[in-house]
Amino acid sequence: MKTLRFSPSLAVVAGWLVALASLAGYAGAPQAAAYRSLLVGTRTGSVLVDPPPEP
Repeated sequence: MKTLRFSPSLAVVAGWLVALASLAGYAGAPQAAAYRSLLVGTRTGSVLVDPPPEP
């Protein structure tokens, strides 16, 4: 019977997601859109899912 262990890399990814989310909260509209697309990208495994809209 295998036990589930919390991997260190998962903790690092979770920390980055929290940091990016807080940065997006303080940033302006274009920066927040860029952070959000990066956030979605890191969660799905690719770096950028969709590029941020042009200003």
